[in-house]
Amino acid sequence: MTNPQIVIKRPRGATGGDVPDPLARASTELGPLLLPCYQKALEMRPSLRGTLVLGIKLGPEGSVEESRMELSSLGDEFLAACAVAKVGKAKLAAGPGRMSVTVVFGSKDDQK
Repeated sequence: MTNPQIVIKRPRGATGGDVPDPLARASTELGPLLLPCYQKALEMRPSLRGTLVLGIKLGPEGSVEESRMELSSLGDEFLAACAVAKVGKAKLAAGPGRMSVTVVFGSKDDQK
């Protein structure tokens, strides 16, 4: 696939409502972190597309204290595990807080 793309949707809070803007902005930092996972997964499955919802708990300094998969339509264990591990090591520009982040894996070509 050419032009792999990761879209981070606006995260939801633990109760399903909106998260504060700083958390929402911080979640956009995840796209570049997850791109290497997606590129590696595409080597094995070139047509791989789908959605992954990650549950993330941030500490006061923005370090990720918890990262887990909440939902996945990918059907790809490697990509899901890689994404959870990468996010688990991340430090974001916001915190503390909990959020569910929907990550859409696809191609820029899909939107044509």
